Amino acid sequence: PAAALPDAPHPAAAARGVVAGAAARRLLSGIEHVESVVVTSREQAAELAGRWGRSFLKVESEAHPHKTELALVEGPLDRASAGAAYARLAERRSAIDAAAPIVMQPAVGGVELALGAYHDPTFGPAVMVATGGIFLEIVRDARFALAPLDEEAALRLIRSLRGAPLLLGARGRPRADVRAAACALAALSRFIADADGAYSSVDVNPLMVREEGKGAVAVDAIAFPAEA
Repeated sequence: PAAALPDAPHPAAAARGVVAGAAARRLLSGIEHVESVVVTSREQAAELAGRWGRSFLKVESEAHPHKTELALVEGPLDRASAGAAYARLAERRSAIDAAAPIVMQPAVGGVELALGAYHDPTFGPAVMVATGGIFLEIVRDARFALAPLDEEAALRLIRSLRGAPLLLGARGRPRADVRAAACALAALSRFIADADGAYSSVDVNPLMVREEGKGAVAVDAIAFPAEA
């Protein structure tokens, strides 16, 4: 049976040292992340959207890591809509964190997973994988294991999800790169184990698992230091 999901860290923890945005991508360098480019004007946003096609803009504020709830994400965007979206985000940013960068990312297709890691006060480092990505609290399909995991153990954990058929080619869908997802989960498990309690929790959500052979990329990541 699926275990209960752990409580998410409170957003107020952000003010006490949360690691987000580019800093989180550097910290979790063992996981592949979607390309993220800082944009500083409407014109640059439009140019990038024209080059990439469907894209997203977001404010990466360490003080406000939960972006969707605060309308700090715009997209999917194309060249025609990106400039106005940038202007809207710049206005919202000025009200909450004027120093925070606005970044653009290309839209990535695939099956959404959520990865998590945390330091349990009794059992020590542990990891979670769940289907649903940003909807994980609605889908409630998660599995947990002590860390670290090797890639084969991570693969078994992912395949034990109720939503695993979405990754394995259900109803004629293309098979997803489950092994790449397992590599990401194993890397996260090594990170939380090696951190030796320095981080209370880490969220990688969503992890977009692309078609088989095309890898899996993290769209967002947040790490909460233990003191937070």
